[in-house]
Amino acid sequence: MHLHWSAEHTVDGLGGPLELHLVHYDKQYANSSIAAQHEDGIAVVSCLFELSKHDNQQLEPIVKATREILYKVGKSTAIQKELIPLSFLPKNYKSYYQYQGSLTTPACQESVKWFVLEERSPVSTAQVNVFKRLKGDHGRQTSNNRPTQELNDRKVYHYLG
Repeated sequence: MHLHWSAEHTVDGLGGPLELHLVHYDKQYANSSIAAQHEDGIAVVSCLFELSKHDNQQLEPIVKATREILYKVGKSTAIQKELIPLSFLPKNYKSYYQYQGSLTTPACQESVKWFVLEERSPVSTAQVNVFKRLKGDHGRQTSNNRPTQELNDRKVYHYLG
């Protein structure tokens, strides 16, 4: 599970301030790196977020842990609460877009079956700003998103649940 700020996907041209990826790999492969070398190796559930006036309480343990390391380059911290991935998803997680695509991090292998949820989850501006204040090893503020890519003749399927 990881987050990107801002979103890497768009739906009808609309992105978002944050995107959650729940990454899965086929258990026939020893690990995700090996799975990424195979066309059927990886499936990612993507949840886009939209701005809300209220904090997303499910994200708050991650936001709190992130605040603790904001100005500590190279440091890590433990999240003090058990995270349940399903709790981050919107109520209707059965309507989604599906397509065959690539990883969004180098080497961007074309080995991912994407499931982009149609409904968005809420996130406050204050929560997004915590992630935006993170600094990389170089000491500068960093973002960790790949710009949205062209479809390049990919077929996108829309499932209603």
